[in-house]
Amino acid sequence: MTRPNSPRCFDWTETTFDAAHKGEFAEQVHGHTWNVRVWWPASPPKDARFMHARLRQYLEASFDHRLLDEVIPDPTNYGVAKALLQLMGDDIKIIEVWRGGSVPCGARIEL
Repeated sequence: MTRPNSPRCFDWTETTFDAAHKGEFAEQVHGHTWNVRVWWPASPPKDARFMHARLRQYLEASFDHRLLDEVIPDPTNYGVAKALLQLMGDDIKIIEVWRGGSVPCGARIEL
């Protein structure tokens, strides 16, 4: 799949996880379904099933059904994206994190 507005070709996978956070502006702990999409260069080819399983493994071990304030210093979309990028290493070139709910917001990091 070619990413829009880019001459380079990327493959991607996405999944969700559920977690809570208090965050900087909230008074109470509350939860979200968080969406994560990761992109990697299509050349050299990588098995998308492997990359999806790897993403799920990191999410389940580190974030899923957890209080993010206890896991990462910045329990926001950007903080989750940054932490996942560090976990997944050089294989990932773009990561997008957004959460479900009534307030649309998200984060995107491109290397």
